[in-house]
Amino acid sequence: MIPHDLPRVAITGTPARFRREDAPGGHDAPGGHWEWLRLALAAGGEIAVFDPDHACPPVYLGRPCRLAIELFQPAVLPNPERRAALMPTGERAGRDDPPVAAGLVLAHHRTEWRYTGPVTVAEERDGVRRRVVRHVIDAPHATQRLVVDVGRGTLLARLRDPSDAPPVGAWVTLRGGRPELLAIEPVTP
Repeated sequence: MIPHDLPRVAITGTPARFRREDAPGGHDAPGGHWEWLRLALAAGGEIAVFDPDHACPPVYLGRPCRLAIELFQPAVLPNPERRAALMPTGERAGRDDPPVAAGLVLAHHRTEWRYTGPVTVAEERDGVRRRVVRHVIDAPHATQRLVVDVGRGTLLARLRDPSDAPPVGAWVTLRGGRPELLAIEPVTP
């Protein structure tokens, strides 16, 4: 669920389709490669970006673009060095190697919504903590995103737990969050 009132965020780069031979395991790798983009960052390096909704039209491939990217449920760590960067974790873009982002929290974006359907919860039964599926109707939920300046642009970080949000003005490092494409537009000369 992507709300329409998200703050404008953008990383500049040139997208290309992620090919099957680029996946770990090469040409025989399992499917899903068509849902990924290789993004050559304008400031150098390359990351893989998940594009399950095919927000990037083919006409934008190979052209410089501004991309709204969200890191999905990264670990939020302190950044005492006050470093701002978006760093690939490997030589080439890899679906299993999300980038490390570091920067300044500029804003929070919180969306409250209601969910109807199955929900998995942790419960203690017979002294053992287990995950149990329940059907909950009309349960309130909240999505907490951080707007983070990473030096070469801004991105969103969608947190697993809204209570983990550091304050605006905090310097953070974001690790392990899958980069997802929310929107894209070409850079006009």
